[in-house]
Amino acid sequence: MVSTVSLPTEAVVEALTLTLTPYIGGNMARSAVRAQRERLGIDAATMTPEEVAGLIAKVGHGLNVFLGREKAAAVIDEMRRTLAPGEAGR
Repeated sequence: MVSTVSLPTEAVVEALTLTLTPYIGGNMARSAVRAQRERLGIDAATMTPEEVAGLIAKVGHGLNVFLGREKAAAVIDEMRRTLAPGEAGR
């Protein structure tokens, strides 16, 4: 479950990038997260839980092409767990 409090945007970007790196590589992970963040118009220093969930969904949708639906769904769950309360920014 995604946190119920706002999270630092850079911590979210870093956590998602680290989670995705084993699956699509560091450069692609970083680019995908930042591009989807920009598309969603997220440019504040913190992100609401809804923004985090939206970013995970957008990034996850793109994973279908690279990983297939089943693996993408597993990685989406992993991203959600990574950003569970107390995990982001560690």
